Amino acid sequence: MRRRTRWWLAAVTVALAGALAWEVHTPSQVAWEPVSLPGCSALKAEGLVLQQEDGHTVWASRGWDIYRSQEGGPFQRVATLHPPAGEAWGGYLRTLRSSYGYQELVEVLPLRPDLLLVFGGGSVYRLDLPRGTQEHVLTLRYFGRGKGRGVMSRIARDEHDDVYFGEYSDVWEDHTIRIWRGSDEARTWSVAYEFPAGQALHAHGVQWDPHAHALWVMTGDTDAQSRIGFSNDGGAHFEWIASGNQSARACSLVFTPEAVMWATDTEDNHLVRWSRSTHAITVLADLPAQSLYAEPLDEGRSLIGQSAWDASVYLLGDDGALFPVARFTPEPQAGRPIPGMRLARGAREARPWVEFNPLRTEQDEAAIYRVAMEDVRSCSPPPPRWTHRP
Repeated sequence: MRRRTRWWLAAVTVALAGALAWEVHTPSQVAWEPVSLPGCSALKAEGLVLQQEDGHTVWASRGWDIYRSQEGGPFQRVATLHPPAGEAWGGYLRTLRSSYGYQELVEVLPLRPDLLLVFGGGSVYRLDLPRGTQEHVLTLRYFGRGKGRGVMSRIARDEHDDVYFGEYSDVWEDHTIRIWRGSDEARTWSVAYEFPAGQALHAHGVQWDPHAHALWVMTGDTDAQSRIGFSNDGGAHFEWIASGNQSARACSLVFTPEAVMWATDTEDNHLVRWSRSTHAITVLADLPAQSLYAEPLDEGRSLIGQSAWDASVYLLGDDGALFPVARFTPEPQAGRPIPGMRLARGAREARPWVEFNPLRTEQDEAAIYRVAMEDVRSCSPPPPRWTHRP
């Protein structure tokens, strides 16, 4: 009887160990595989969240692991963030990530090719890849259940190599929201600007404008909390170009020499343009869904990602014209974040392709797609399922 009990316990132990190993395992390499999209060919890297891209190197993540693809090669796992013990450890489990849809556990900003600034688990870290070290540099004020993600995806780096991010909070009671500045390669942090209690629920993002050499900030979510503005003195003072309505609720900005454009993040969505010369705001087009990501490609062209009811990608011209590139069927589920379309971010020395990252769709829980720039206008996705939010 004792032998049978011991055998049973051993079998259960082995089974549990195997299940845990399967849950936490991530591949050391993820290859690009050829796939077909309506009207065009593409490459696909399965199970990754798109982070940054500079034309030569693409950064991505899976759970707490960070991957790098160089010169079009496969993604190699180069680092793993180790958050402190607590609820963040749930991010190690692939089933938990899939069940709750929390694929975007980290935000990655390369400071140098071998030095990363990583936001994850309620803290900010510097990861030195050759040394394999992880240096904690800041604790986020709003992280965890009932508090928020701590930061959304838009993190800026100015011409002096200072880093800026805005706090992302889900706390509904009145509270302050800060714009933080990191200097000395993000070793030292200080408050660049602070919104008084009640002025902003959270900061949607902070971006650097290479044309005006200015720092831009976007906040939300109510009319009174929504604003878009820029600073010419490192965040000490801001001039608000739009505020007080849902047209000023944005998560990503597109900068051109003549204008700043954005797609709104609200119920009734539009593509909006602000003229640098006249300061006039013009609605260029209606959009079927909210937009969380937008990214310039080259002079005259950008990408706009649509989320929730139309998980799609549009090519945007400087004139405001939109051309559909790809569309994925949404898979909204109770208790999970909405389906999204994430785009590559970062300075580009060369850009022979476009990359986009559908999340929580029927086709993909998370995957990176790459389409050659010359083939983009051959793509012919199906029309939107809805023309407005149902």
